[in-house]
This record gives sequence, C-alpha cells and structure tokens, in this order.
Amino acid sequence: MKIGIDCHNLEGQRTGVGRYLANLLREWESQTDTEFFLYFKSAIPEDIHKLSQHTTGWTLRNFNAKSNVIFKHWILPRAAARDGVDVLFCPDYVLPFYTGVGIKIAVTIHDIIYEARPSEYSWPSWKDKILLKWASKQSAKKADAIFAPSKFTKSEILKYYRVNSEKIVITPLAADLVFNRSGSDPDRLGKIRQGYGIRDKYIFFVGSIFNRRFLPQKIQAFAEFGKQYPDFQFLIVGKDHTKPFQDIAALVVKVNQVLGREAVVWREQASDEDLVHLYSGAFATLWLSSYEGFGLPVLESMACGTPAVITKKASLPEIAGDAAMYIAHPENPQEIASALGYLVRSNTYYNELIERGFARVKKFSWQKCASDTLRGLTNI
Repeated sequence: MKIGIDCHNLEGQRTGVGRYLANLLREWESQTDTEFFLYFKSAIPEDIHKLSQHTTGWTLRNFNAKSNVIFKHWILPRAAARDGVDVLFCPDYVLPFYTGVGIKIAVTIHDIIYEARPSEYSWPSWKDKILLKWASKQSAKKADAIFAPSKFTKSEILKYYRVNSEKIVITPLAADLVFNRSGSDPDRLGKIRQGYGIRDKYIFFVGSIFNRRFLPQKIQAFAEFGKQYPDFQFLIVGKDHTKPFQDIAALVVKVNQVLGREAVVWREQASDEDLVHLYSGAFATLWLSSYEGFGLPVLESMACGTPAVITKKASLPEIAGDAAMYIAHPENPQEIASALGYLVRSNTYYNELIERGFARVKKFSWQKCASDTLRGLTNI
C-alpha cells in the first residue's frame, strides 16, 4: 500500500501538529508492508532525512513552494496522483480542495474550538475566520477517515459537522519518552533553574497563552498563594496569543510589586531539553483550560513525576482520570489559591497524585497511536 503524507508541519519550529506527525513517523520507521511518500513544502528537516536513511519504503519529496495554500491545494494532490498513492493523509485539520479520482483521503482534526467557540479562538487574521471554519468542515465531510485524539473531540466533530461516526477513529496522543524522572538530576536542574530565574520551589505552566487558559486568574491566584508561601515562585513559559488582548506582562509586574519579589517569572519559550527538567523540578503544573482537544502537557507533567492541577472541562478529565487535582471554577482565583495551598499541606494526597500520574501515563503510547492510525489508513 502507498500512503502519501503532507509533511509541511515538520518544517521550521514545530508546533503540536509537527510533534504529533514526527512521533507517528518514528513509529512507522520499521513498517515494511507500506510505502510512504513524504511531501515537504520547502525543506526536508535533518532529523527526518536521517530517519529515512534507515528505511526502505520512504520517498521524500521537496517542492520549494513559497505558499502553504499553493502547496496544500495545488502541489500536494498532484504529487500524490503522480506517485499513485492509495491514501493521502493530512495531519492538520484541512484536506486539499481536490485530490483526484481513486485516492482515499484522511485527516486529523485535533480540536474544533474555532467552530465550537470562535470567540475563544485566537484568529491569525480575518481570512482565517472565514476559510479555516469552512475548509475544516468540508474536509471532515469529504474525508474517508478522520483521526481524533479524544472522545471529546470526536463528540464535537459529530455535533458540529454531522459526519458518519464510523469514519472517526480515536487515536489518543502520548507524552514523548524523554519526559520521565531523568529530568530530576539535581545538578542539571540547578543550572536550568538559575537560567530561568528560579530559586527553589515553583508552580509551573507551559503552553501558548490563550484566553481560555485563565492566565490572569492563575497569576492572581498565585498572588494570594504567594503571601502565605513566600518560598514559592510561579514560572510561566509560553507566548502571549490572547485575543482580546490580556496584558500578562503588566499583571506579572503588578503581582511582583505587591509581593516584593520576583515571584512570577515569565519566559516566552524553553527548549525541549530544558522543558523536561522544568517539569521535573516543579512542585505542580497548573494547567487550567475551558477547551482542549487533548491537553498533552498534563501527561508530560505526570510522566515527570509532577502532579497536575487542571479543570474538569473538555478532554482533560478523559486524559487525566483520577490522577490530577481538579479546579471546579477556574475563573475564581481564590479557589485556585486554596487548591495549591491544600496540595502543599497534604503530603499524602500529593504523593498519591504522583503515583496515580505514573500509572495513568502508561495507558498512553505513541506506539499505539501510530498503530491505530496506520490501521485506520490501511482499512479505508
């Protein structure tokens, strides 16, 4: 069988879709019954090039295209037709407008917040507001197979797109193997803490900063928590994508002035290597959200032995089960502060969460995700 894959999300700095696809490819490296045609817009990443050297069934094609639109809707389907692929797989919400006769098509839809809650989505431009909703819906309707990372996302696709439920395959994601207790090496962790301005104990948040992730409420909660526990800091790692704009920087300055110290530390990014240690060194990961298709940082935190404090909304309870501490009202800073305080005071509960987290993480693997995805592609 021949499977063509839209790989442009692997190029440049990888976001969630790129990391998702990279993990699938690593698991598919040993496949011998399938030919893979990997299509790149303008550059073949070095790690994928090296990976392909260990395989016999991969063909890599780079088209040096300047535009995502031209690549997706013009170059990609024609390349798939020339190569005679049986299935074209697009891991990023949208399929080409037309793929030709005889080619089956599959798409991964990670979430549809832009459809379900457009006011909570950070639209890149007014064009996206029109085209993304339309293109994603049309892709879902014409796809022969849809991959969704959670039962929640499947239910949202069925609710808003009204497609045949039998063509939706649930393929939960997983924490990368690098996220484990090895990140707790004290010497390495000490140097990383120093680099980020962290002294000792800290609460952690990592991820793009969207309005739905309650950053102002979390910072305000830490202002209350920090008065009682002055040896703690709050480390935030992520770029501000809030729309309407929330002045996170001003709030950080204000809280630090009130507490009289650099209690809240904000950095826009962290390397993957640092991230493992930052998770491992944290007292807890505070990851509140009103809408997520999966919520991978929750699993990453648990895998590093750090309890996650989350909301009981969207896919998060499905992912965390009984292995996380839940906040009922994330819009209430006082409730968040009280929950963090309880976590500090209750060693028994804290340690139970760590052990439950390790057990929960074992239920998710990239091997299973890749296997179920490949099965879905070959059974179309």
